[in-house]
Amino acid sequence: MDDADIQAAIDGLWIFTAGVLCFLMQAGFGLLEVGSIRAKNAQNVLLKNLLDGCAAALAYWAVGFGLALGEGGNPFWGQSYFFLIGYEDQLVYFFFFYVFAGTTATIVSGAVAERCRFRAYLIYTFVLTGFIYPVASHWIWSPDGFFHGRVIDYAAGGAVHMVGGAAALSGAWVLGPRIGRFEYDESEGRWISKPIRGHNAVLAATGTFILWFGFFPFNAASGFTIVNEGFVQVGRAATVTALAGASGCLTLLWVGYRFREGKTVDLGLSMNGLLSGMVATCSGVGYFDPWAGIPIGATGALSYYAMAALLEKLRIDDPLGAAPVHLGAGAWGMFLVAFFVNGRYMDDPPPERVGIFFGGNGVLLGWQLAAIALDFAWPMVTCSIMFGIMKKFGIFRVSEEAEKMGMDSHHHGGAAYHWGSVVLGRPGENPPVAGELVGETEAGGKRESKPSGETNSGDREGVNPAARGPEAEGTVNFPEEEKRNSLRRRRSSAVTSTMPQIPAGCM
Repeated sequence: MDDADIQAAIDGLWIFTAGVLCFLMQAGFGLLEVGSIRAKNAQNVLLKNLLDGCAAALAYWAVGFGLALGEGGNPFWGQSYFFLIGYEDQLVYFFFFYVFAGTTATIVSGAVAERCRFRAYLIYTFVLTGFIYPVASHWIWSPDGFFHGRVIDYAAGGAVHMVGGAAALSGAWVLGPRIGRFEYDESEGRWISKPIRGHNAVLAATGTFILWFGFFPFNAASGFTIVNEGFVQVGRAATVTALAGASGCLTLLWVGYRFREGKTVDLGLSMNGLLSGMVATCSGVGYFDPWAGIPIGATGALSYYAMAALLEKLRIDDPLGAAPVHLGAGAWGMFLVAFFVNGRYMDDPPPERVGIFFGGNGVLLGWQLAAIALDFAWPMVTCSIMFGIMKKFGIFRVSEEAEKMGMDSHHHGGAAYHWGSVVLGRPGENPPVAGELVGETEAGGKRESKPSGETNSGDREGVNPAARGPEAEGTVNFPEEEKRNSLRRRRSSAVTSTMPQIPAGCM
């Protein structure tokens, strides 16, 4: 085995390991999303995140990889390697790019959470990972692409984050806001924003930590080598990522305290600052000086903050801020590449490939702006057409009944959390019993408890109990084991419980 074989083996192991670590970001996205939405939709959000990886694997294997990196193509898309035919010897690279494709789809799920139909979710995931994202990545990464050698997008700030963020913006815009998110105040003559708080900050923060972890291999491995000069580049990319995330987090921590009403130290705002700071570095992370991560991360977080405020003004409901984090910070990072890329980290680059702050002639700025425009327009137009067609045929948004009830009960057979098994309060206090409801209102507040035996007068989550079956009125649907434990504690008579009737056509 000669030196070239050893180097190839080491690089292959590095890429595979980084791909596995990046795949863990799916868990991070899932936890962040489920913590940021209401408890009544927890199962629905987690199942959709689970299926992102499944749908992306099939779509990218069958069509996406060939369109992205197939040989013998044209400047717009590849024309070989469909179903990986002819590419059997280098599958580690397919695996790494598949993880990127799955990330693109997962970005969108946060923007359409709590109101997107399951069928529509599967359709757009297949289309996004099998066609829209692969075509955009071909333009930059394939040797045949018309941006290749002109645009710098080292770790997919444009191809993944901008494309996924623009698709998320399109989905949130076409789908419309969640019920109760914006209300018109006739006395003031204007729309009022009514934020809907997530149900579990611990899950959201845990997901953010996992994403933070995943960003290091995501950015550092995008050079595809760790030997010789690659070892130095990997360390530099990881350092830039760390400094950018830290500066983004602290920037929005300060913004929230300084400018928001009540001078709050906001956990959610800080988490999005962390993520948007790292997103902003992706496009040039391998060619930035370590110190550059600080201004890039800080201004990337501010770009998120500005875009989030704009979307709220436009009444576009993005529950997780997916579009501002990925589209806003991704575009800002693509723009800053034209200023901060240091030519000494490349092999004798011409002035057209160097940042303006390091002797570049400005040509790179023109190409980066062109890529920003196309990375926004391509997914925005194609996704808006796709989402518009699904909306026209009534398969994009769930019914008002399903949205108010919660998709866990309406679609998935029951809630993610079984509150009846938990005894709250001080010793000696009575536990919850049949007839008492523990949950949240649409605005996120605590629901008033009902005495045992008293029905809900048909307004549980705004749904007529008759829609759930006549037997369900006035009862809580405990699993059998939990019901037995509750009855033993209370020494009460048996209570008959039924599962909700799932209306036809909810899929």
